[in-house]
Amino acid sequence: MCLLTQSEFDLTQRYLEFVQEQIARFGLSLSIHTDFIEWRRLHNAAPGVGNLSLALDPILNDIRESDRFWISFDTAAGDSIAFVGARYLKAEEDFIQEFVTTYLLWGNRSPRLTADPYGFVHAPPRLSGRIGYGGGSWVHPDWRGKNLAAWTSRLGNIFALRHFRADYYTCLIRTTMANWGETNLGWPNALHLTTGTHPGRGNVDMYFLWRSKDEILQFCSETRDLSNQDRALQGAA
Repeated sequence: MCLLTQSEFDLTQRYLEFVQEQIARFGLSLSIHTDFIEWRRLHNAAPGVGNLSLALDPILNDIRESDRFWISFDTAAGDSIAFVGARYLKAEEDFIQEFVTTYLLWGNRSPRLTADPYGFVHAPPRLSGRIGYGGGSWVHPDWRGKNLAAWTSRLGNIFALRHFRADYYTCLIRTTMANWGETNLGWPNALHLTTGTHPGRGNVDMYFLWRSKDEILQFCSETRDLSNQDRALQGAA
């Protein structure tokens, strides 16, 4: 289980406050929620995005309210114009073998009758402990190019670390988006994981992205000038 010292928690808080200051320049505020039914409704109705990932769909997954959250950047009128969500999973020995090869990541409410054919491209890392899994990233088309996706992504890391006490924060992303995830969202670890049919996405190859606790803290502290750190990601959406 991940433990945080007071100085480590304060480091994440300073980064959180920095992001709030940055989005306030656009007239936006940060909110955080746990109602995944409402988030599913908003996500599936949002322009320029497909349906919510099956891994985060509350219709398919029994996720306790305390084991989930979604982050939103909101206008003064209360409209959500960017969001991302996350859930907590406990991996006893190996996250991939416990939740991916069993298909439990994409639905745990009932046993699965079918299996989508896919294969592993590279041997995955062996991650165990408290796992945060993020996804459902979206920015309204009219608000892209303002660094919002990078900020929501990294806030997902921070809240998973603080709320789930996550040892690792992870996600799966289409191969076509992998370079964007590494370069614009700043994920330090990326692996071409699977090829073949991905649940809910069809015949697509997927990359696995992950960050450890130390790597989350690193992006909060790798430069004293946080504005320069985020300026390097300007244009991500």
